[in-house]
Amino acid sequence: MKNLRLRLLAALPVVLGCQLPLSLPTAYPTSTLTDRPLLLSGPHKCVDNVCVYADSAFGGGMSVVTTEENAASLASMTTPFVEDVVSPPPFFESYILGKGIGLVANAANATIRHGDRLMVHSPTLLVHWKTHETLEATLREGLYQAAVHRLPAPARRVFSRQMLIGGSDIHANIETNCFRFFLGGGHDEQAGHLGCFPPAARMNHDCSPNVHYTITNAVQSIVAVRDIRPGEELSVSYVDLMLPSAERKERLRGWGFECSCALCRDEKASAAADARLEEINALTEKMDSGDPSVTVDDGHRLVALYEQQPGLVLYIGQQAYTRAALECALFREECAVEYARKAVEALEIEMGDVTSSQDVVSMRVLATEPHTHWAWGLRATV
Repeated sequence: MKNLRLRLLAALPVVLGCQLPLSLPTAYPTSTLTDRPLLLSGPHKCVDNVCVYADSAFGGGMSVVTTEENAASLASMTTPFVEDVVSPPPFFESYILGKGIGLVANAANATIRHGDRLMVHSPTLLVHWKTHETLEATLREGLYQAAVHRLPAPARRVFSRQMLIGGSDIHANIETNCFRFFLGGGHDEQAGHLGCFPPAARMNHDCSPNVHYTITNAVQSIVAVRDIRPGEELSVSYVDLMLPSAERKERLRGWGFECSCALCRDEKASAAADARLEEINALTEKMDSGDPSVTVDDGHRLVALYEQQPGLVLYIGQQAYTRAALECALFREECAVEYARKAVEALEIEMGDVTSSQDVVSMRVLATEPHTHWAWGLRATV
């Protein structure tokens, strides 16, 4: 029996220093899909104009700490029922050497494909950003404890298991593990919130991540931005990848770790990446300024720079393909159609709910009826 167990262990792939389990854990649901509207009870405990609201049956349980106006806005939002989530989840929790717990693509499954939707879930806890930043600590923690108490027991266990990593109180855990976004989009400070999505909190950072998340109507969706091999760790970016390496590292220290991803470990590659970022910034400024010397070649070069830097795939649709498509269209070049098609595909991953995006509408027109697009031929005779 002992020899059989050793042979089984030897047969397991050793990837990224992972300690792979013999069975796939299912400690938490990775998706909480529902076509039922959010029905918040409350207000419960309040401090000034911020109160606790809850729906114990929505997506496994959800508590909210926010203003009455935001609670009403949240309850009125349409919550999508998403049917294209990969199921069963093609990944599992595992210990990652030097990082702690992470998520790893299941070695028994096929490759996760670019564009696969891996998780869709509502937050377990949603808190008002300004309150989190400014409310006196004792009052704030009292609100948070009341909110967690309103969760059903399974959700509380998941929250405790997944979130109690960042410190001794709930505030510290929110700081470490939750995601900032604005209700209804935009950048209204009063609509700013932090959403705690325990499954996503298990993903570690990488400066060349293989998954991307969007948050629409407080629902988080996680999609593969490239093919992910069996045994490979799932990773997300904690910071803006358009920042130079020194600034990325400094910001990541705020999470309590020194980035040791492949890009950051390779000084030569990191320096080359910073040089590409400088060229990208200069080229983008030139193209956006209306400089008459801009040509189609500038659009090609911009796309090439983004494609050479793996992490920038998170922004390539809006920042590169769209600009290149418009530049081609200005000169009546057929490359406008190719870039517009790529832009639409990338924007659907980058932005999540893209039905009302002006960029997507514009690129769809350019991809299908280029001669009718506003940009077609504007500089062809200049």
